[in-house]
Amino acid sequence: MKISITTAACLTLTAAGFAQDPEVWLTQTRQLTIATTADGFTQTAAAADFGAFSADLSHTAPFNAGGVTRFNSGIGFISCHFEGGVKGRARFRAAGGNAIGNVAVQGSVTSVVDATFQIASNQPYFIRTRGDGPAPSAAEITTIRLTSLADGQTVVQSMEPTLQTRTLYVGELPAGDYRFEYNALLTGSGDECDRDLRFELTFGPPPCVADANEDGGIDGADVLAFFENWENGETAADTNFDGSVDGSDVQAFFFVWEAGGC
Repeated sequence: MKISITTAACLTLTAAGFAQDPEVWLTQTRQLTIATTADGFTQTAAAADFGAFSADLSHTAPFNAGGVTRFNSGIGFISCHFEGGVKGRARFRAAGGNAIGNVAVQGSVTSVVDATFQIASNQPYFIRTRGDGPAPSAAEITTIRLTSLADGQTVVQSMEPTLQTRTLYVGELPAGDYRFEYNALLTGSGDECDRDLRFELTFGPPPCVADANEDGGIDGADVLAFFENWENGETAADTNFDGSVDGSDVQAFFFVWEAGGC
């Protein structure tokens, strides 16, 4: 069984629609599709308006492997909303046999956002991704691109392994029109697979690595939260953003924590 999910960013807004936000979203489309090659099943969900979009699709299909009937199941989930930026999460889960009777069970999720927006004054911003799950295959790449529509210049461009790195890009955008593109691939095969990927483009200052529990304060609870993430090898513990979780992240965390924050 092969499962594919595609999401993207489609609507037109007026400036009045985002009077309280620094940006006005001009165009975007969001769609989720799950398909299985085992039986040709396809299911699609799409955003009806500019509000928060969430879809959870699943399907189970039988297949014959060496004269034995087995069942493959796949679950795809996507959520995305536009509040002070664009934030989204994609999750892919699959279960079934692998390479039994020459039948390889595989699934894939492709998340795509392609949106344009306008800002009337200079705005600080940050772009962040983080993922959890088994080590990705070589084919799994996350691509991020932020482009100025006035001159076509690329502000940010990145291609990274999907679940292996936690990325953070920080800067300031001059007033103008921009295009944000995001494309990520999740794949999985075997008896059990659970992949989770999050991304955001946010207008405002970047997150503080000392606020490990993200409650807005810096205290002892952040130490506990950091070490829980660190001991489990979670990407949230990659405080120096080098793509790995090790002793240098402990030093980076306490350097900021002991200073009382960022």
